[in-house]
Amino acid sequence: MKKFLSEKASVVLIFLGVVLIALGLLLFLWNDLQLSYSAPINNDKFGQFGDFIGGIVGSIWALAGVILFYVALTEQRKDLKINQQVLQQQIKEFELQRKELEETRQVFNLQKFDNTFFNLLKVQNDIFNSMSVDSRKIRTSGSDRKEEHKTHSGNRFFAYALFATDNWYEQLPKYRNSTDKDLKPKYLEYLNTKHKGINKNLLQLLDNFSIDNSQTSLYKLAFYRFYVGHISDFSKYVSHLSQILEYLDNTSSNNPELDYSNYPKFIKAQLSNDEKLIIWLVNEIEGNDQSLFLKHEIFKGMRPRIDLEELKEYC
Repeated sequence: MKKFLSEKASVVLIFLGVVLIALGLLLFLWNDLQLSYSAPINNDKFGQFGDFIGGIVGSIWALAGVILFYVALTEQRKDLKINQQVLQQQIKEFELQRKELEETRQVFNLQKFDNTFFNLLKVQNDIFNSMSVDSRKIRTSGSDRKEEHKTHSGNRFFAYALFATDNWYEQLPKYRNSTDKDLKPKYLEYLNTKHKGINKNLLQLLDNFSIDNSQTSLYKLAFYRFYVGHISDFSKYVSHLSQILEYLDNTSSNNPELDYSNYPKFIKAQLSNDEKLIIWLVNEIEGNDQSLFLKHEIFKGMRPRIDLEELKEYC
C-alpha cells in the first residue's frame, strides 16, 4: 500500500495517461490518416476521443493528483515532526544555556559578595587595631618612684577595658549586694566622693541610664565608666560589625539558592571572648538590636569573666 501511495506511483500513472492518449490517437485515427484541411470534422469521432481522454486518462491523472497530495501531506507531517524535534532540542539547549547563565550569575554574585564581605572585615579589623587606651602605673622602690606609661591597642585594648571594668565592679561590693530598687543616687554619690572630677562625662550620661540591683546591671554600670571615655571607638566598632551582619543577612535573603552559612564563622573566628562580651555590653548600653548577633550566634561560646545570669542564654 505504501509503495502505491508514493510519488513514484504518481509518475507512473501520469506516464500511463500519456501512453493512453497516444494509443487513443492511433486507434481513433487508424485507417483515417488522410489529412485534408478541406474535409469536414468528424464530430462523432472527436467526441468519442474526448470522452476517452476525460473518462479514462482524466480519472488516472486525478488519482495521480490525489496520490501526490497524500504524499505531500505525509512529507509535510514528517517535516513538522522533524521541526518539532529540532525545536525541542533547541529548547533543551536554551534551557542548558539558561542554567549556565544562572550558574555564572550565581558565581559572579558570590564573588562580588566575597569581595565586599572581606573588604568589610578588613575595615572592621582596621577599626579594631585603631582602638587604643593609655595606662599609667607608678612603681615604688624605696624612695624611688617610677611612672610607667603603656598604650594598649587591639586585643590588649579590649582586655584592658574588661580589666578596668572588673576592678571598678569589685569596688562596689555594698552596691552589688544591695536590695535597693534604685541604686543610681547612691552610685552617683559614690562617684562624687571617690572620683570627683574624673567622671564628669559619666555623671552626665548617667542621668539617662536606669539600673536595677542585679549583678548584670551593676556590671554594665561598671563598664559604663570605661565606655564613656571611648564612646566613639566602641560605637564605630559595634555599628560597623552590625552593618556586616546586616549585609550578610540581606544578601542571603535575596539569594536563597546560595549558601552563606559559613560566612558568620569568618566573623566569629576574629572575635575574642573579650570582644564578644564588650559587643554585648555596648549593645545593651546603647539599646541596639541584638537580633542579628543572636541569629548568627556571634555570642556563642562566650565565657563571661564573672557569673552573670543574664548572659547564660547567649553562651
